[in-house]
Amino acid sequence: MSAKPLHRDTLPQVDGGDAGWLDFSEDASDTVEAAYLKFIEVSAADSAAFTGHGGSAYTVDFNFMAQTNVASRYVRPVRRVPK
Repeated sequence: MSAKPLHRDTLPQVDGGDAGWLDFSEDASDTVEAAYLKFIEVSAADSAAFTGHGGSAYTVDFNFMAQTNVASRYVRPVRRVPK
C-alpha cells in the first residue's frame, strides 16, 4: 500500500546539466518533501534517501541542497520551486 501523496505547493528539481532542471518523480518528490518539511519545522533529519529511475539510490542533503548518487558519489544541485 503506498503512502497518501502530500498536499504541497512546491516541487523538488535536480540540475540536469544541458537538460535543464528536472522534476523529481512523484514518489521521490513525496519522500524528499516530507523529510524537508520535518527538517525546517523541527530541525529533524537533514537529508532524505530515495530510489530514482532505474533503481539508483540517492540522498538529498538539505543543508547544501544537493543530491548525491550513492554508488557513484556524483553530486548535483537541487532546488524547490512553486508548482
